Amino acid sequence: MSEPKKRLLGRKRTVTEDPDPRPEVDDELTRLAAEALPEHRRKEWERSQHTGNGTKRSTAKEGSGEDAPQDSADDSVERDDMAEDLADEITRGARSTGPGTDETAAWYKIIMFGLILIGLLWLIVWYLLDYSWPIPSIGYGNVAVGIGLMMVGLVMTTRWR
Repeated sequence: MSEPKKRLLGRKRTVTEDPDPRPEVDDELTRLAAEALPEHRRKEWERSQHTGNGTKRSTAKEGSGEDAPQDSADDSVERDDMAEDLADEITRGARSTGPGTDETAAWYKIIMFGLILIGLLWLIVWYLLDYSWPIPSIGYGNVAVGIGLMMVGLVMTTRWR
């Protein structure tokens, strides 16, 4: 083995690690999670960050003049509670179709499914009665009418909540 390789292998590598990387990571994750919140919840979170009630920690020890970071059990519990609240809010938001949306009205669902069924029945009747009914004068236009009714019902399903 060459001399430079021996020196590299024999050299001890020292890695300096951040003693507590968790708070910065938690703060960043909390900030990213807050971006996915509805507008009013995000503003609450931003206000809590500006007033110091959120995940920010105090930087001075109480009763002393030292400027050392302080991480008490209360801060970590508060940070965990806030993270859980944010996760719950995001989960609820992901399940719903959007903030403030209600379930589709019953009349809308009736019309939507009604158009699909009427279009299907239109085609069935046209085929079973040997192309002579419901409107004999348009001939194969009955296929367009039946499929058109079904398509209108299908397009209406995009608004169904």
